[in-house]
Amino acid sequence: RAMVSDRMKRDLAIRALDMAVALRQPPKGCIHHTDRGSQYFSGDYHKRLSKHGCEVSMSGKGNF
Repeated sequence: RAMVSDRMKRDLAIRALDMAVALRQPPKGCIHHTDRGSQYFSGDYHKRLSKHGCEVSMSGKGNF
């Protein structure tokens, strides 16, 4: 199932994360790496990652 939007919204990112976790069932402590996009930087997104047992990893400012 695809999720598409014309805006980068936190809620869409959280729903996509939930779907990916349900499909892939990653082990506790897995590392979730993203850029510093606002949808990934939100407290709600980080709380959801913690709920799923994921460790947060983000690119440094200005890294590509």
